[in-house]
Amino acid sequence: MQNSFHHYNLMYILVVFTCFLLIPPCEAEPGSRKASLDPTSHSRLIASGGTQQGFYRAGVEIILKPGALTYWRQPGDAGVPPLFSFDGSENLANAEVLYPAPSRIREDEGEAFGYRDRVVFPLHVTPRDMARPVVLKLTADYAVCETICIPVKSHMELTLPLAPGQSQDAEITAAEASVPVRLTDSETSGKLSVVSEVKAQNPTWDLTWKDAAPASDLFAEAPAGWYFETKPTATAGMFKIVAVEAPKTDAAAPVSVTLTLTGLNRSADEARNIEFSIQLTRVKPGL
Repeated sequence: MQNSFHHYNLMYILVVFTCFLLIPPCEAEPGSRKASLDPTSHSRLIASGGTQQGFYRAGVEIILKPGALTYWRQPGDAGVPPLFSFDGSENLANAEVLYPAPSRIREDEGEAFGYRDRVVFPLHVTPRDMARPVVLKLTADYAVCETICIPVKSHMELTLPLAPGQSQDAEITAAEASVPVRLTDSETSGKLSVVSEVKAQNPTWDLTWKDAAPASDLFAEAPAGWYFETKPTATAGMFKIVAVEAPKTDAAAPVSVTLTLTGLNRSADEARNIEFSIQLTRVKPGL
């Protein structure tokens, strides 16, 4: 069975998104900290002061219209992930974009994975030459969705290090705290079980997170051609993973899936969102 809703809406949004990319970008506010304004959202670059471990801590802040949403890197049933380009930046060796854990947003015809109201995507900005400033130039393409989805193309610019008094360390720290912590196989050993449902119509697995702090939600990311639905169950820490789309070839081969568990009820100094990879083997060929 194919997820026709996913294919139809994603294709429609991609077509609209491509058309809107031809529209000139939003004008930036004056000043060294340039931001982009749009009727559906306000985006800007922010940063904390100084460097840490050889990089600057910065972020892309997007403030949305009340009730609107934008998407995570895996957008769910329909939607487009944000795209970030740092072309034209000066003295930039690397800019790593981090993604805060998403929320499951239920809509009339499906589910979106993303953010409402406001999101800050943390950035780790590494200079080529630590003795020279970095002029960070960012083009962000993202969708803002209410009853319809409007693509936005924003141009932003920020010079690092910041001038005294401009640091927004608290906002960057809060955004980084919501980014899932990556766990190794040894760190998940004994805390995780994955059991196949042999009689399910579509390949299905029951995943149980056995940690003392059960998670509240689960999100799956897989290679191209695959799409997995994830569903919380009535049992704390237990989720269903259902393969609703799969490639025609290599039907029986194991597939590597990245899983994100969110909302772990832990102490303030422990990760509340985690991610890790597992191998899923299909019970039967074909969908």
